[in-house]
Amino acid sequence: MEQSRDGIAFRTVATIEAQGDEQQTTTYSKSLPNSEEISYFRLRLEDFDGQIQYSKVLAIQGACHLESTVYPNPVTEQLTLSVQAENAGSGVITIVDALGRQLQTRTVDWNSGFNAIQIDVSDLASGLYFIHYTNAGERTMVERFFKG
Repeated sequence: MEQSRDGIAFRTVATIEAQGDEQQTTTYSKSLPNSEEISYFRLRLEDFDGQIQYSKVLAIQGACHLESTVYPNPVTEQLTLSVQAENAGSGVITIVDALGRQLQTRTVDWNSGFNAIQIDVSDLASGLYFIHYTNAGERTMVERFFKG
């Protein structure tokens, strides 16, 4: 993970060794101290063959604490995205299939505290899906769910 104060000059702030392979989903996490200043972050991804790619740059200011989960999982018709937020805000929900195709996108608002966002998935075929939730600060969370 690389960090920058200006969005141009980046420095490495964390290194996490890869686990698994491209056929499985692996979650990585790293906690860094909060700052009231804007920081820019990107991931530097180095394949086993030495090829390097960079993620999209995300700008994060201050502490923005969100927690989420989806239920029921597996789901048949109505999926609930539960978001626990310290502050009110808004964001974009995108449902993506296992091939990376965006199938549904919508903008949502949430309140400080617990929020339950209902999502109709009755028109989706059975299979594995991902729900991407990006808040106005460009912080993205991803939850996996199965449609039965």
